[in-house]
Amino acid sequence: MLRETTALVLERQGFTVSTASDGVEGLDALRRESFDVAVVDVMMPRMDGMELLQRLRRFAMATYVPLVIASGAKQSMARQARRWIASLRS
Repeated sequence: MLRETTALVLERQGFTVSTASDGVEGLDALRRESFDVAVVDVMMPRMDGMELLQRLRRFAMATYVPLVIASGAKQSMARQARRWIASLRS
């Protein structure tokens, strides 16, 4: 639901949008294509957003893609995301 809503809002604002149904598909797309920004949901099937971000960091993607982390999850997941982001800065 978050994916469809976000895509609809961005398309209505004139952006070209590509979507992925899960983290594996999203990671593959980020490796194959060039994006101006990636909106990553913390909770996705097959590979959650946190794992996707860790893999992007581990493989040191050749191009820099700004990431927006989104979640419709409970606050505990949001706190986990904030801790993970803080760890990237250290």
